[in-house]
Amino acid sequence: MIIRLMDDAQYEVDDDVLPQLDGLDGQAIRAIQRDDVDALRAALEQMTEVVRGRGRRMEDSSLAPSDLMLPAPDLSIDEARRVMSLDEGLIPNLEAP
Repeated sequence: MIIRLMDDAQYEVDDDVLPQLDGLDGQAIRAIQRDDVDALRAALEQMTEVVRGRGRRMEDSSLAPSDLMLPAPDLSIDEARRVMSLDEGLIPNLEAP
């Protein structure tokens, strides 16, 4: 899977990372529902760290389409509500193999 970090670059991550990202996505959704900006930012920061730590940065010249885009950790609650589905989060219909 190719994930674009909005404040960085694209990373290729293995499918075994997806359950961890899905759990953090759930934390982000719950933070939005509680209007807890600190918890939202913490979840987004952890997602970013997972992608950077377990993924492989792609060349800037790569034209591969992203499967998923993660917003920057400084996303506001209002912005998060606009870009995230509270039913599906940032990772819609995630089904890890």
